[in-house]
Amino acid sequence: MIHDEQVWGTVVSFDVRDDLPTRAIREALDPAIAWLHKVDVVFSPFREDSVVSGIRRGERGTRSVPADVRDVLKRCERARQLTDGYFDPWNVPGGFDPSGLVKGWAADRAADILERAGLRHFSVNAGGDVICRGGVGSTTSGATSRTPVVRTAAWGGESPWVVQPPGDAAPSAVVAVAPGQVADWPTGMVPVVAQDSPGHSGDATTTSGPEPWVLGIRHPDDAAAICATVSVVSGCIASSGTYERGEHVSDPLTGRPATGARAATVVGRDGGLADALATALLVAGREGLSWIAALPGWSALIVVGDQTLAVGPAFGPASGVRNGR
Repeated sequence: MIHDEQVWGTVVSFDVRDDLPTRAIREALDPAIAWLHKVDVVFSPFREDSVVSGIRRGERGTRSVPADVRDVLKRCERARQLTDGYFDPWNVPGGFDPSGLVKGWAADRAADILERAGLRHFSVNAGGDVICRGGVGSTTSGATSRTPVVRTAAWGGESPWVVQPPGDAAPSAVVAVAPGQVADWPTGMVPVVAQDSPGHSGDATTTSGPEPWVLGIRHPDDAAAICATVSVVSGCIASSGTYERGEHVSDPLTGRPATGARAATVVGRDGGLADALATALLVAGREGLSWIAALPGWSALIVVGDQTLAVGPAFGPASGVRNGR
């Protein structure tokens, strides 16, 4: 079942693969959708009545804010320290703006809500920050992969996950494809599934257990080309780049537009941190790959000039991407 929710000035897409009645899935989705709208009320810098806007105007201190805001503040400080100040929501035009972390954090929390409601196989795509849980479903050794499933969404923000499927009229923002079906993709778009990515290793078409989600990472120069693919059973994938909004990320150390990388993708276990790291990598470029290398199990890919560089298990030798270390 697919559900697209308009919120945060974008579209959050839920793709649920559990074999359950539609009513049961909708009942599970309802509290997750309500959470997304609560996040908008509390964290949006574009709403005059939000808590974040009150902080930006100096009308609210950080000690009197709700628990969720205190949690985000702590996470932002951790990300600032981890990135040597390249992610710094306190040092941006207009005042404190945690948007570079909140989207991934909120999507991760929405996934937690769905799991508590009993769902096991789903993805949450929050405008390019994708949370995958439980794979697309269970398969047995030697089983044939299911038909590719392609989602199209018209987001106001970035669309880093793009592929043009046969017969589809518009580019897709997210592609969830069974690895055995990559031959069905258009000419010139032949990805190599990255091995040993979080929650998955080995040949996805013959390994028993959950079948992974496979996401294609869009190249910043061509909406119909991908840099690599990521194969994930359960994990978080966040991207930042100049795909749609141009140079919208500022370097907090200089105040000028970010120039370290043209695109950045991070794969890990924490949606908020992945979101913040992807934003920071756009500023720091190759220098920032050392942050990812220091986080066990995490991976990142960046496009710098005409080079695509990566570190971590999600972009191993099978991906064909140059190691950035």
